[in-house]
Amino acid sequence: MVSTRNAKRRAATGVAKGSGDVLSFLRSSASSAKKSGGFEQRDPAERRCEPRHRVRLQSGRILDPRCRPICNCVIRDLSKGGARLLTPPTAEVSNNILFFDDQKQQMASAEVRWRKGQEMGIQFAR
Repeated sequence: MVSTRNAKRRAATGVAKGSGDVLSFLRSSASSAKKSGGFEQRDPAERRCEPRHRVRLQSGRILDPRCRPICNCVIRDLSKGGARLLTPPTAEVSNNILFFDDQKQQMASAEVRWRKGQEMGIQFAR
């Protein structure tokens, strides 16, 4: 009867059997984040020099090195050193590009550092 009562309690609270380890991990992570001042600490695996900032509904354009338009894009993240862009599925983008930020009305030379599906990460030339 005890196991049935515990199962009902778990079902009522949405906690699955065996998830105690996950919950304790989340609780300890939250408490250690409070002690360290929040979640703003940088992940050691993060290779960026500058913090990135998410942007909402910000558009840009990708051009080739001769200033010919390649495609429009959506800016997902932006930092001083680069950006994460969402491009159309048919876009053929070379590794060296010019990036135009529609909101700031600024153009920058950039290099594509990674690609994953329709997303790409670019690094601005220094």
